[in-house]
Amino acid sequence: MERYFFDLTVNDEPDPDTVGSEFASPTQAREEAVKFLAEIVKERLGGRDSYHFIVETRDGTGNLIHRAEARFVGSWLGPRAGELEG
Repeated sequence: MERYFFDLTVNDEPDPDTVGSEFASPTQAREEAVKFLAEIVKERLGGRDSYHFIVETRDGTGNLIHRAEARFVGSWLGPRAGELEG
């Protein structure tokens, strides 16, 4: 088992992983990184019209082995909710 680290960046705000997790292979670490990215997007999405999420996976020696990104861009196409009343 080797230790891998998932460094998260949301809208240019880095949150490095200082603990890491052990996985049997780089492929398994990549699969977990993609799941982690999906969870983060689900938890943090809301309140803004633009988000950029990045999870970079490092191995135990600090080498970057994988990068996963997700972007969300929303645009109002008419009056915002609540602005229609009164």
